[in-house]
Amino acid sequence: MPDRTYSINLIDMVTAMGAAVDFVSPLLAGHHRRVAYYTLCIGKDAGVPDEELADAFLAASLHDIGAFSLEERIDVMSFEFSKPEIHSEMGCIFLRRFAPFDNVARIVRHHHRSWRDGEGRSFKGTEVPMLSHLLNLSDRIDALYNPARNILSQAHSISQRISDSSGTLFAPTFVKAFVQLAGKEFFWLDAVSPFLPDVVRRLAGENTLELNYGKMEELARLLAHIIDFKSPFTSTHSCGVSASATKLAEICGMDEYEQKQMRLAGLLHDIGKLAVPSEILNKPSSLTDEEAYVIRGHTHNTRRLLERIGGLGAVVEWASSHHERLNGKGYPFHVDSEALSLGARVMSVADIFTALSEDRPYRAGMDKDAVIETIRGLAESGSLDHGIVGALEESYDQINAARMEAQAIAQREYAEFLSEIQARHGCEGL
Repeated sequence: MPDRTYSINLIDMVTAMGAAVDFVSPLLAGHHRRVAYYTLCIGKDAGVPDEELADAFLAASLHDIGAFSLEERIDVMSFEFSKPEIHSEMGCIFLRRFAPFDNVARIVRHHHRSWRDGEGRSFKGTEVPMLSHLLNLSDRIDALYNPARNILSQAHSISQRISDSSGTLFAPTFVKAFVQLAGKEFFWLDAVSPFLPDVVRRLAGENTLELNYGKMEELARLLAHIIDFKSPFTSTHSCGVSASATKLAEICGMDEYEQKQMRLAGLLHDIGKLAVPSEILNKPSSLTDEEAYVIRGHTHNTRRLLERIGGLGAVVEWASSHHERLNGKGYPFHVDSEALSLGARVMSVADIFTALSEDRPYRAGMDKDAVIETIRGLAESGSLDHGIVGALEESYDQINAARMEAQAIAQREYAEFLSEIQARHGCEGL
C-alpha cells in the first residue's frame, strides 16, 4: 500500500491551537491571535523576509504552549512577571520534537529575552534569534492591553511604555516599526475586531505542510505530549489509547490503512484538553459541577481543532467520538448506534480500557478482572459495542501488552522531558 500524504494547513492548525489555549480563561481570550497579528504587522514593516516571518507567526501562535496552569498563564499576561524561562523552555522542548518546527522552537525558547543594548543577541553562548525579540515585543504589547477599555484610548500609553523600554527590554529596530504602526487606528482596531482571523489569514498567506504517514505520526505525538505532559497521571494516556485502539482495530478486522488512521486518532483524541487548565486535570478530589462541564467540552474542542487541521479524514470522527455511546447518552453530539462507525466504537472501548488500567489522581489502576467487569457492564447497559468488548476480552492480554509497551516508552519520554527542564532551570516538582 503506497504511503498516504497528509496536507496540513499550518496556519489554521496553530491558530486553532492558540485559541484553545487561551480558552482556559476569559482573561486570556484572543491573546495568541493578537500576538500573532502584532508579529506579522511589525515584522513586515521592519522588513523581515517572508520565509522568516512565517516561522515568527507560527511561534507567536504557539508561544505559551508550555504554560500548563491557569495561574501561570495569567502571570505571564502581566508586563512584568516571574520565571519567564520555565514555560519558554518547556514550549521549546515540545516544539523541537517535530523537525519542521525546529526554528519555531528556538524562537519560542527566547521569546522573553530582553534586548539589553544588544547583549540579548546571545544567551549563555547561544545565539538568540532576532525573531525572538520581535515576539517578545508583540507579547508585551498585548500584556499592556486592557480588554475592559476601548483600545484606541490605550494606544498612546502603550506606545509610550514600549518606547521607554527601547534598547533595554526591546530591540530598537522593532520598536521603531511598532511606533510607526501605533499612530494608525487600523493597527489597533484590527487587533480587537471580530474580523481579526480573516486579517491574520490574509497577512500570513498560505503555509501547507505535506507529510508522509511517519511525519504525520510525529506531529500527532508532539500534540499528544503537549496534552499528556500536563500531569504525571496523564503523561502516557494518549499513547496507551493509541496502541490499544490500533491493536483492537486489527483484531476487529480493520485494514492496514485504517489501523494507521486509528493510531493517529488515539494520539489526537484528547487534543481538546488544550482548553482545560491543568488545575482541573490534576485535581485529586471530585470535580465541582462547573469543573465537570469544562472537562465535558474537551471532545467538542477536539472535533473543531482537528477539522481546522484538515486532511485527516476519519481520524476527526474517531478521535472526537470517544465519549459517544451506542444508546445516544454520550457527549457532545449524542449520536447513537445508527451513526457511530466501527472506528468510533473501537476508540470508545480503547479509551475506557486504557483509563481504567492506568493510575489516576483519585485511584490506582484496576486489575484485569475489574476492567473486564466494568467494560462488560457498559456493554450490557447499551453504551458500548458487545462485539468489540468481546474482542477485548478474548484478546485482553495481547491488547494490554501493546498498551503497556507504548506507555513504558511514553513514560521514558516524559522522564527525559522533566529531566531536561530540571537540568536547565532546576524546576522542581514539575
